[in-house]
Amino acid sequence: YFEIMNEPDIACPRNGISVGDLFKMTKLSSEAIRNVRSDALMILPGLCYSNDFSKKYLSYKDAEGHTLKDYVDILNVHTYFDNQKAYIKQLEEWASLFRSSGLIDLPLWITEYGHSSWEYKEEDRANMYIQQTLIGLSLGVEKMFYYQFHSFGGNYFSSHHQREEYFGMISPSISNS
Repeated sequence: YFEIMNEPDIACPRNGISVGDLFKMTKLSSEAIRNVRSDALMILPGLCYSNDFSKKYLSYKDAEGHTLKDYVDILNVHTYFDNQKAYIKQLEEWASLFRSSGLIDLPLWITEYGHSSWEYKEEDRANMYIQQTLIGLSLGVEKMFYYQFHSFGGNYFSSHHQREEYFGMISPSISNS
């Protein structure tokens, strides 16, 4: 399995990378990898938002008429919701986008989902994990990857915190005992 890029719907617009450029990167990466590994399964870059950039990327067609379906085998999204209704709504929005883009028959993976350890207690994070896993699987998601098991964060309010360190199901105080 090869994922070509992580969260391009955030990074590309900020860095002036167009939908066409991302599509070309997806195409060239897929072709190069499959040239070496013909059995490689290509995973759509992990999308976070069903925004205009994602919509245009999912429905992009190049000058030769190629679409993402020619270069990816597995759909991939990231979902970070604490509200179950919003989570279901987001998954339904993704399904609608995949349907309108002609990608609905590809398997869907959620390669990141989770909850911050500085916002929620461990019990709440565990409950949301169970609920969102069951909801995702019931809506046809094939594989789900929780981000992340262990929270590395110390004092969130220090001036040198890294937000990524606060996405773990298990807090440092428990995992270090």
